[in-house]
Amino acid sequence: MSDKTELKTKSDLFKEAYKCVKEIDENIKKEYLSFVKKFPVLIAKNGLISTLLFIAKKRENNNAYTKIGLQISKYLSNNESDLNVLIDRLINEYNTTEIMYLTKKSIDFTSCLKEVAEALLEE
Repeated sequence: MSDKTELKTKSDLFKEAYKCVKEIDENIKKEYLSFVKKFPVLIAKNGLISTLLFIAKKRENNNAYTKIGLQISKYLSNNESDLNVLIDRLINEYNTTEIMYLTKKSIDFTSCLKEVAEALLEE
């Protein structure tokens, strides 16, 4: 594993999550909030790769799935925003231990995304 998988403090995660939620367009706010609430559980239940493949299948022009896919890609890939590249790397380059670590890291980040989105986007 490289420096792109370094641990971040909870404070760092919330700062990053806050930036992500603040850039959500008004027209996808409701859809984003609905999906981001489920996202940590989806990863825990189905695994990181399966969840990312689900997002890749569901994304359209700037919908909530596209936005979340972009955010998780940037977070896990050191600002690489291509979800397909991330999925390819997870499948072809990382070993099981690294995938488990990135899964935990994803759950931590998306849990923060969920909390921030609930605080800022719920009416």
